[in-house]
Amino acid sequence: MSKICFLTDRLPTDPDPFSTLIWNQFLVLAESHHDVLVVSHLPPPEGERWQHPRLQVIQPFTSWSIRFLPRFIRLLVGHKPDVLHWIEPSHPKLHHMQWITPALAALRKRPLLAMSLWNPRAWERSWVVSGTLPTMDLLFVTHPQHREILWRSWPQMMSRVILAPLLFSNEQPSNHWVTAWASEFDFIPGDLADVTDTADLVDLLDRSLSGSEARKAIIPMSNREMRFQFLEALRDRELDGRVAIFETLDWPTWSELFARARQVRADVLTAKSPYLSLAMQWSKSRNRPIQLNQEQQALLTEVQWQDAFNFLGRAYQAASKEKEARIH
Repeated sequence: MSKICFLTDRLPTDPDPFSTLIWNQFLVLAESHHDVLVVSHLPPPEGERWQHPRLQVIQPFTSWSIRFLPRFIRLLVGHKPDVLHWIEPSHPKLHHMQWITPALAALRKRPLLAMSLWNPRAWERSWVVSGTLPTMDLLFVTHPQHREILWRSWPQMMSRVILAPLLFSNEQPSNHWVTAWASEFDFIPGDLADVTDTADLVDLLDRSLSGSEARKAIIPMSNREMRFQFLEALRDRELDGRVAIFETLDWPTWSELFARARQVRADVLTAKSPYLSLAMQWSKSRNRPIQLNQEQQALLTEVQWQDAFNFLGRAYQAASKEKEARIH
């Protein structure tokens, strides 16, 4: 089986759904008899869940600065991975280690180069500057429209951009207070910034909450400025006490809210939102209904509901053959 080296600044404890879901993939690859090395500038996560004989997590440097490049090269030479897989960083800044990938791509004997993107709209410019994206043998995205964004920019990479399913595991119950805050609630499964129109959302909540005194609404992500502006609009209609809006919630809390919501209202999210794809995939995998608008319904049929177990491993194997054909 393959030796896979992941490069990431994400931990499964991050308040970000993608972080936990990508660590689920690390574990599944290890369970599928791949040797998985996770390279991070952060200490390894604690807890038995993330322990596996074929999963090793190391912290060889304290940042992704270019000054650690010699150490990074020595790590690659010593480990000799079959696959070098970048995970989209959690913060929008250029990681200097990216500059090595165009040089690696020019080598005849090199690992397969892969990258997973959660929101390519936020990263496209930095990866154009570094020349990283066109050198990838594989680009994994989770949203059909994100795949099309990359196709338009790099049509020569059409066969290398793959729509990958997310891998959901059985999460431990959340201990966040919001999961006990309401017995009947609507869940807006995304960032408040990804809502199509906040004024329309206020109107929708007004209509929805007025139908039942017990019903509430929960929004799991927002930035500070938008959150307070939205709360002011809700206060004008005396709805602020029935809507919970957070900066971030961890994935176990998201998962429980998905499971317990009276309605998952994804119809208020923009079509390009990465959280829309997350909501659609979760609802499909759990066979739960989800509220979508007409444009989103068309997207639903494009999402690949392939077997998520070892999806990356199968994609690596197919891409390795294509890479060897291109090199020779």
